[in-house]
Amino acid sequence: MENRIKKGGTKIYREKVYIGHRAITSPWFIRITDAREWKAQKVSDRRKNLMGDAPLYKTNIPIREFCQIWLKEKPINSKRTFEGYSADVRNHISPLLGDLTLRELSPLHGNKLIQELKGKKLSDRTINKTLTVFKTILNDAVKWNYIPKSPLLCFPEIKEKPKPDVYWTEPEIRQFLRANINDPHYELYVVTLNTGLRLGEILALCWDRVNFAQGQLVISRIMTRHGLEETTKTHKIRAVPINVTTRGMLERLIKKQKSQTYVFTRPDGRPIRYQKFSENFFRKAQFKAGIGRIITFHSLRHTYASQFMMNKGNIFDLQKILGHSSIEMTKRYAHLSNEHLLKASNIISFSGEDSTEIAPKADFSENVLMISAR
Repeated sequence: MENRIKKGGTKIYREKVYIGHRAITSPWFIRITDAREWKAQKVSDRRKNLMGDAPLYKTNIPIREFCQIWLKEKPINSKRTFEGYSADVRNHISPLLGDLTLRELSPLHGNKLIQELKGKKLSDRTINKTLTVFKTILNDAVKWNYIPKSPLLCFPEIKEKPKPDVYWTEPEIRQFLRANINDPHYELYVVTLNTGLRLGEILALCWDRVNFAQGQLVISRIMTRHGLEETTKTHKIRAVPINVTTRGMLERLIKKQKSQTYVFTRPDGRPIRYQKFSENFFRKAQFKAGIGRIITFHSLRHTYASQFMMNKGNIFDLQKILGHSSIEMTKRYAHLSNEHLLKASNIISFSGEDSTEIAPKADFSENVLMISAR
């Protein structure tokens, strides 16, 4: 029992009871008998299994069975996310660990899962993704009172080998755009290169999210192979500023508007299909332009970010534009602005010599990135 004396000199008491691995502390009581009665009642409830004690856990259920319960009960809004989870369960987790019960699972099985996935020649990123899904399943097993604690709670992910971001140089950008100036998707390519939008975001862009008055695009939807979804990859809404080139492209599109809903459409006005867009259209456009190194559509996003930093952009502005949840994701582009950082370092310059002055301040006026075929 714990006790203490209040400012007025009154002595107060409280008790503590452990329910499973969780400590429950009583309120402070003036009378010691009240604290003891509180503890007696909690101990009685624990014995009657009314407080979620260990016997209520459902540890004997096979992992394969619980994974199916999890897929059914877990609130997942995005069909694409649900399919990814289902694939990880179906292809990796259930075949390797499905016959074990939740009770039998230990951290050693985390190592086994990693080694088995490595044996399948999967990338480190894919292995970590599968591991994260499994850890999420087990965390929910704790929340839903199937197990008292996840055996993989502090299990570390494997260290991924960093991959350099592929991006085009400015001459490559202009070579591509000039060669495809009459391409049906020319405006789509220009807007992507000037905003850094993902493929799903650019295809999901609708006129009700184009704000000419405030000069921004509101990104609140994504296009997947299932169609338009009222969400984004990060489940957050963001505003992306439009520069002069982007505004020009959008104003040109609105004059020859083929859809009351979608900004970018097929010739008949229907929305552009997400599936295989890069392979069927973007890849062919690169061959037409004679680009030496073929990139994925997502690399246009890397191209935007790289060019933004090399044109004196601010990394915190870039984070907001790209919609990164962490600045660490955006910092991979910071090394591209060495010249800008060198100028920034010259703002201050001290020495003991009389002729030394504080260096003239560098010009940090925003250099808006504008890319077109010109």
